[in-house]
Amino acid sequence: MNEKILIVEDEGDLRKALGIRLKQHNFRVIIGKDGEDGLKKAKEELPDLIILDILLPKMIGFEVCHRLKADPKYKHIPVIMLSIKSSEDAVKKGYANGADEYITKPFDWPFILEKIESLLSKKQDK
Repeated sequence: MNEKILIVEDEGDLRKALGIRLKQHNFRVIIGKDGEDGLKKAKEELPDLIILDILLPKMIGFEVCHRLKADPKYKHIPVIMLSIKSSEDAVKKGYANGADEYITKPFDWPFILEKIESLLSKKQDK
């Protein structure tokens, strides 16, 4: 493996825990601490996948995802939205803004790892 994953999450403990888990599975990890930082890092680093919170300072995750998916240079990057927002409207809005997966918090680590690996393998098949 060794794919690059961008984590855009404002909650420090969760960001750290995700980073540790991903590194244990040989992923390279990049961190964005808010929406603007996440968008900037996505464009600079061209990660293989993005894990994106919705409720972020400076720019919400829906907007970050929308901007990336609207740009031909970045639309190929799979995005997993990871949020406490579990309403049907929030999930629909996530997919409407281009999310490839929408996972609610709290989440099961094996489930999110399975989704990451699935999205990365689909990307490699293209």
